[in-house]
Amino acid sequence: MHYFIPAKKDTTIYNLYPDKNTGKDEILEIYKTIISSSNYVSSSVNSRILLQFDLNNIFSMIGSDIIKNPNFYLNLHLCRVEGQEEESVLYIHPMSSSWIEGTGKFYDDINRNIGATWSASDAETLTYWTNYGGDYLTSSISSSLLNIENTFQETGLYTYELSDLRVNINDIVNSWLSSSYSNYGLIVKRSDEEETDNKSYGFMQFYSKDTHTQYYPSLEVAWDDSSFTTGSLIQTDINDLFIYARNLKPEYNNRERTKIFIGAREMFPSRSYSDSSFERFNSYRYLPETTYYSIIDANSLETIIPFDTGSTKVSCDLTGNYINLWCDGLQSERYYLLRIKVTSGSLENIYEINTPFKVVR
Repeated sequence: MHYFIPAKKDTTIYNLYPDKNTGKDEILEIYKTIISSSNYVSSSVNSRILLQFDLNNIFSMIGSDIIKNPNFYLNLHLCRVEGQEEESVLYIHPMSSSWIEGTGKFYDDINRNIGATWSASDAETLTYWTNYGGDYLTSSISSSLLNIENTFQETGLYTYELSDLRVNINDIVNSWLSSSYSNYGLIVKRSDEEETDNKSYGFMQFYSKDTHTQYYPSLEVAWDDSSFTTGSLIQTDINDLFIYARNLKPEYNNRERTKIFIGAREMFPSRSYSDSSFERFNSYRYLPETTYYSIIDANSLETIIPFDTGSTKVSCDLTGNYINLWCDGLQSERYYLLRIKVTSGSLENIYEINTPFKVVR
């Protein structure tokens, strides 16, 4: 199961504009350049991203064993990149004090003195950071919290195509879950060395929660919710297979949590005079335990939930295979498609269920 929590608040802070709030910008930005002039000494110009997620509901479900042994991933979707080297590394730290998102935008004619800036956690109340650029945990927690990183790999021959950021932050979230530290959110930044050296690294822009697209920042919670009981069902022949959704509806409410049954039968059932046509085409058979599902956006064909052996297993009960669908974790007013991957030994086949479903408000 994969469940997505949208950012509760986010903003970018800039050391070149220490009193500027950008809490309502549509983008979040990691920026590093060098400015120099005959009138002053060269200096580094940086920006950092602040985010926070409301995890109370998830923590409650973990405490009541509805969610067991989850993994947590921070997702940021890339909007625009310029001036990057072959490889770029970003670091994620837990914040150590509270902050206000604010209502400003970078290109506002006036500074809106509400919310987080490079100098203050809330400019309106003149509440300043202990350290300029945001208060975050460093030496006070284990090194595993400090070295969480995402590497953008070179994938093009002449240009560098950078991927979206998806990074495991289990150590950070578990420190909040155990109440070792308070959930004040996250800061995303370059390393201290890159922020202070004499090189320019261009910028990486990500969509913020105020974007008018489906690419808002999210915390992804992934866990194994599968169970597998076959009873008297017969396993289907994976070499001659037709897969379909038995009870898939055209629309689901965004508060709905449901079970979608996955049907499996032979693509071309053998003719039998002892069975009716209905029995041959509608008898339920089960798929191997090594069967997984994926959910994609029906319009963009982007993968929303990837195949994963630890969190997207297809379940089975005495009536056949099924998956659990939590619609409150998917974005509303969008269409989705299901994919099923069946593996057995060295064989692997992916099946498209070409009937879209929509999550509505």
